[in-house]
Amino acid sequence: MTLTRVINEIIARGKAEAETIHRQSVEEKQRIMQDAKEKIEEYRTEKERETRNLIVRMRTQEISSAELEAKRMHLSMEKEILEMVYEEAKKKIASLPKEKDEALLEELLRAHGSPNSRVYCAKKNENFVRSLGIQFAGAIICIGGVVIESGDCTTRMDLTYDTFLKEVYEKNMKDIAQSLFGRK
Repeated sequence: MTLTRVINEIIARGKAEAETIHRQSVEEKQRIMQDAKEKIEEYRTEKERETRNLIVRMRTQEISSAELEAKRMHLSMEKEILEMVYEEAKKKIASLPKEKDEALLEELLRAHGSPNSRVYCAKKNENFVRSLGIQFAGAIICIGGVVIESGDCTTRMDLTYDTFLKEVYEKNMKDIAQSLFGRK
């Protein structure tokens, strides 16, 4: 085998693994969204019932005041639901199968680490990081992923799952809310 052929095979395998991981993450996202929608529908039904009852009682007092309170409650409910979705996603990520978690960590380290990098990770991943021969700098509190520090300690790259989730959530919050609540 020529070196080019070996490299091409490694690249092809890497692309195939990346496509598999991507496909699995899309499937997992769809499953999480379906679960969340079902929970949200139950929660929404109960909150809508409570809201209707509150409006009926308050209508006798002052209609404008009742509408304002209903809107506040609705926004509060939506905020609670969004927080529930976020926490549910966080739980799902934290409970990734060990093999998948380690594959993701290895991919992050391969893509962003260097031979003299120092790596921080969750306590649960310490042994795995050490087994890769990478300089383990310490355990951090996170659901997964790594923080890679340059050998001279001048820069840090936060590649924790917590940060990825937060960035994706914040970037897509409008789409998430639209999907959950049917807003435009």
